[in-house]
Amino acid sequence: VEKIRLAIKDDSPIVRKAAVLAIEERIKAARGRDSRSFVQDITLALADEDKEVRLAAAMALGKIRSMEAIEPLLFALQDEDIWVKAAALESLGRIGGGSAVKTIKGFVDDDNGMVVCAALEAMARIAAEEHQTVEEIKPWAAKCLSHNDTEVVKAAVQVIARIDKQGGVSEILPLLEHADWDVRAQVVDILSGRKDDFIKNCLETHLKVETDDLVKQKIAEALKEQ
Repeated sequence: VEKIRLAIKDDSPIVRKAAVLAIEERIKAARGRDSRSFVQDITLALADEDKEVRLAAAMALGKIRSMEAIEPLLFALQDEDIWVKAAALESLGRIGGGSAVKTIKGFVDDDNGMVVCAALEAMARIAAEEHQTVEEIKPWAAKCLSHNDTEVVKAAVQVIARIDKQGGVSEILPLLEHADWDVRAQVVDILSGRKDDFIKNCLETHLKVETDDLVKQKIAEALKEQ
């Protein structure tokens, strides 16, 4: 362990990254026991000059799932590299902690779609474990339904469907009119799992105006199951 800790300070970024990964493997082998003792070591790597080392550290802290890692990961959200920032968001979602939601939700306004998707997924993970955060998170996910990045819209649809299975329909139903066929297809997939006369009527109505063959097929199959 001491040799690994020394390796985190090695001159070579390849060695430093390998040291972070080695600590991660030790944690896996120990199944989380005594993992807190490694948080400080990996935290040092979050400030590394090499982005690959910082990325490895951000991901490793999420796998440790120690509450002590929350503060360092919040710091990592200021990283200039979008991959490190996204990994920090993902790890915060893995660890949980409603206190992190306040910071995470601010990233739905980030300029990079990948970062926004990571923030949405992180909030969804937290909401799954801490149900009291759903009402705080839902408006921020709903905000992304009108995003100009299709991948962000699809991520937001999935998050709303996961955190609010009963009330989320009203938010995602208008997206049957979305310009992108894959968004419409995703909405149909989600709605198809809901047995409801109102949803059935909405799907029947939309089938008459849908132009994409795949979406039409999905609606037809969904109606058979209603």
